[in-house]
Amino acid sequence: MEKSLKEIAVFVNGDFSGNEKTVIKDVAPFESAEKGHITFASDPKLLKKIDKTCASAIVVPSDFSCEGKNLVQVSNPKLAFFRIVELFYPPEKSDFQISSGSHIGNNFIYGKNISI
Repeated sequence: MEKSLKEIAVFVNGDFSGNEKTVIKDVAPFESAEKGHITFASDPKLLKKIDKTCASAIVVPSDFSCEGKNLVQVSNPKLAFFRIVELFYPPEKSDFQISSGSHIGNNFIYGKNISI
């Protein structure tokens, strides 16, 4: 899968700075990210080292900027990065069945698409 910087920013409801056509092919941790990867940096320690990453793009806090880097600026970089990970690696669908011998407790409330 390949996505542009702009497509990813729109997907996570963020802003971007840099080349909107930058191609992202995968996700990676900050320390091991390479060209074609997107990573994230939310704590001050990583933000200070942002010029050292080889990632093609970095998800950062909304108020952060860095000249010469492709950034996706969001209010919660960690959450946005997890959403991007799921974009590149969607959860597998399973043919999950509940055993006839199972029991559901009283007042059990569940959401959509659950797995037990």
